[in-house]
Amino acid sequence: MRSLGFVALSTLALVSLSGVARAQSKDFEKGTFAISMERLSGFNHVKSSTTVNTPGGDVTTSTSADRFMLMGMEASSPADLPRVGLDYFIIDKLSLGGTLFIGYSSATTNLGGLGNANASATDILFAPRVGYAVMFNDTIGVWPRGGFSYFHRSIDPDNGPSDSAYYLALNLEAPFIFGLANGFAITAGPAVDVSLTGSATTHNANVSVDRDISYFSFGLFAGFLAWF
Repeated sequence: MRSLGFVALSTLALVSLSGVARAQSKDFEKGTFAISMERLSGFNHVKSSTTVNTPGGDVTTSTSADRFMLMGMEASSPADLPRVGLDYFIIDKLSLGGTLFIGYSSATTNLGGLGNANASATDILFAPRVGYAVMFNDTIGVWPRGGFSYFHRSIDPDNGPSDSAYYLALNLEAPFIFGLANGFAITAGPAVDVSLTGSATTHNANVSVDRDISYFSFGLFAGFLAWF
């Protein structure tokens, strides 16, 4: 699902908001509100597996992939979806918040004399988290965060089988903060995502096929941050 327009608009909003951000302090103080655009660019290694129950026993297939992405290129897993982050510092340095991604795409395939085949896909990612931000000086800091994410995808064609899938995952990340101006910074750092449970279902007429799915991801991601 392509998200370049989503990335461009969100980045522009952050740059605009940074113009009214308060002066940068050494630490993130109580009452600070942060808005971020995350996982826009970077490197990601993903290992995924799918298990299908058959009369002869469980059949598991595994795949692994390395991926470089730049500014909202099409994601290959929940881990490398770009997302908007909203966080509030309830006391000095300690934040509560989360990230959100909602995406929709549609495609039409010309089947010649058979007409057109249409299909749409919807992705939703929600990831609450807690973090602890520390500034080493006026321009460099680190913001370790941890939490959980829920991801759901549905694919609905006009004809043929439909698919749905979900993951519940543990997320750990430690982005470094590199200040560019008062209240505005680039973030870059490692992130680990581990699915705790996952399932996919293919519906075709009156028949449904269920699969257990899982993934492990390690990546180095970059984004933007504004705080007030």
